[in-house]
Amino acid sequence: MLEKLCSEKPSGILLLSDSRLDPEEADARSLMLQLLLTDISRKIGADIPLTIEMNSIHNQKLSQMMRGTDFVVSSRITARMMTHISEQREIKDILNSLLSDGGAGIYMKSDSRYVQPGKTATFHTLQATAAAMARDRGRL
Repeated sequence: MLEKLCSEKPSGILLLSDSRLDPEEADARSLMLQLLLTDISRKIGADIPLTIEMNSIHNQKLSQMMRGTDFVVSSRITARMMTHISEQREIKDILNSLLSDGGAGIYMKSDSRYVQPGKTATFHTLQATAAAMARDRGRL
């Protein structure tokens, strides 16, 4: 069934943790699915991005090591998003826009881009430096 779904070359796959299972067992299942989906993607010659929900920070790191292009989120993030949506329905449209493949992007960058290694900086300094760099590149 997974091979058939992957053959349609979706723009991305979201793997949610099974909340009915023990957190470690749920993470193990997600890791196995990640391996399987990666193998299927390679066989069909498709690069299908995965977003994976993990319970444990250790399992998040393991998942990211297996396939560096995937985005791994904590189960807390998903729970918070669902809580916000249940309390304020209008947030759903905003989250759909932000989290869709055509929506906004979040990129992790090394702090050395914004401050010299070994130097102390305040959050305000980092924020101002990042904003100035984005303005210079036309991103703000």
